[in-house]
Amino acid sequence: MGDEAIKPFVDNWAYLKTELRWLDRLLMVAIARQRQDAKTVNQVAQGEADKVTSHWWKGIIHLSQPTFYEDGRPPATAKKTGSYRQQLEARIQASHRRGTVLALPQLCDRYRLSHFEKNLILLALAPEINRRYGRLYEYLQAEEAPWVDLPTVDLCLRLLCRDDDAWQQGDRGWLQRTPSWSGGYWNGSAMRAPCSANR
Repeated sequence: MGDEAIKPFVDNWAYLKTELRWLDRLLMVAIARQRQDAKTVNQVAQGEADKVTSHWWKGIIHLSQPTFYEDGRPPATAKKTGSYRQQLEARIQASHRRGTVLALPQLCDRYRLSHFEKNLILLALAPEINRRYGRLYEYLQAEEAPWVDLPTVDLCLRLLCRDDDAWQQGDRGWLQRTPSWSGGYWNGSAMRAPCSANR
């Protein structure tokens, strides 16, 4: 892709809207999965005890049913212009060359934050921009943290990690860089130090 084909962001708001559109897609997929999961549990569960313990028996019981269109969209065909992340990075670099300051990428560069950490900041920032994100977080974490419009650690890991290895890597990397978090508990006496990469 030539440099002239890459469209830089006009300003920080244009960049942020692009990131929020990505977050919208991520949340819609998570909501669709949660609804499908609830539908499956409700078909099998015979009482409240079955619903509460569903995380134990879901891997054992499998209901073979026809798939309907609303159960999931067909996979999109991949374009040959590079991954979304590569395209976004190219636009960020083009904006930087043009002299446009983009706050989140600048923060990531300054503190050498990983892609995962950048997405954590985006998840936390979104409800401050639009309260709709807070309502979506409430829906997705209704069982763990009802009436909480900020994402919990569990929700962040569920949204951003595709498998167990990514979950462990994200969890481990996040906790290693947070000195006030030790042994799974918050240590209020420790001061929050700037993020320093150990990569």
